[in-house]
Amino acid sequence: MDDDRTLGRLVVLFADVSGSTRLYEQYGDAIARHDVGLVLRLLGEVAARHHGRVIKTIGDEVMCTFSVPQHAAVAAHEMHQTLREASAAGRFRTGTLRVKIGWHYGSAEWRGHELVGPLPLVAQQVIGRAKPEEILASAEAVAALPAAWRADAQLMDTVESRADGAPLGIYKLPWEDDEEATHFRATPAAAVSTSQRLWLRHGDHELCLDEANRHCRVGRIAGNDIVTASRFTSRHHAEISLRQGRFYVADKSINGTLVTPRDGPGVHLHNEEGVLSGEGTLVFGNAAAGDPAATVYYRCE
Repeated sequence: MDDDRTLGRLVVLFADVSGSTRLYEQYGDAIARHDVGLVLRLLGEVAARHHGRVIKTIGDEVMCTFSVPQHAAVAAHEMHQTLREASAAGRFRTGTLRVKIGWHYGSAEWRGHELVGPLPLVAQQVIGRAKPEEILASAEAVAALPAAWRADAQLMDTVESRADGAPLGIYKLPWEDDEEATHFRATPAAAVSTSQRLWLRHGDHELCLDEANRHCRVGRIAGNDIVTASRFTSRHHAEISLRQGRFYVADKSINGTLVTPRDGPGVHLHNEEGVLSGEGTLVFGNAAAGDPAATVYYRCE
């Protein structure tokens, strides 16, 4: 009979060598296999240093587990740094090699020595959204990190979980200075005073964010906290959140978000994050059209 059991909560982390198909086509099986094998070995060594272990390797991908989410986050950072240093030192015959990393934290279900159930399935879904040199994590994984680390996580998307169909938040965790994730050029975070409340008004609907209600999702479909009727607004367009006394708006859309403070120039965010201060307007979609259906008024207190 199969030995099925649940054993606490666990991190499953996948790291996938980027562009491995090209390596085999360009350099041949022997050289590509050597370099991919070296990458996987280096990743396993990093995992071991941070109290993790390699469960298995699958072609150009390694699957690791960690008991402590903080260990997984630090290991993911070091994995990228280790490969960057190894590439610079000329250790790979194929040049610079990079990986994509995705991880999830949840209940572990085992069948013999194999992890089964939602945990590895969701982790695999998270890494499927990652780009080279990115670290993506599920909302459950981010929630298990210390508050200071959670503050740096950026919501990238909310998708339907393959495990149970529920919304699955996917966050990007920074591991270096990331020029693509900027704060307002007109109002950098360091220059913005902290606020207690943020009022958002869309048509006749008004919403207040504060310590008790820290998040607001904006999009075109039902299920968002603010639902616009504009065809220029993405289904899951942006998230507004309170972190460490500041209100952030994170755009994750196709058309971008225009933020226009009452006393300053407008800033167009496209897959970027900005800090809200004072009062002004947010246009989620085609700002040039002046679409009232896509416009939200904000006021910080």
